Amino acid sequence: MKCRVCRRGELFYLFGWGLMVTAFNSFTVGCVELSQSGAYGMLLSGIAVMIYGAYLKSR
Repeated sequence: MKCRVCRRGELFYLFGWGLMVTAFNSFTVGCVELSQSGAYGMLLSGIAVMIYGAYLKSR
């Protein structure tokens, strides 16, 4: 059975991945309407959330 910290880390990791996919969709396809700076901000925050989730999973 997984511990709560590991499960929480995985949720953070998946949320960060979702942010990155949404930002990438805004860059390429354009289905999501974001400003250029907003898309870059979302991409960077997705990377930061993924790093935090990976850190929680590794503890």
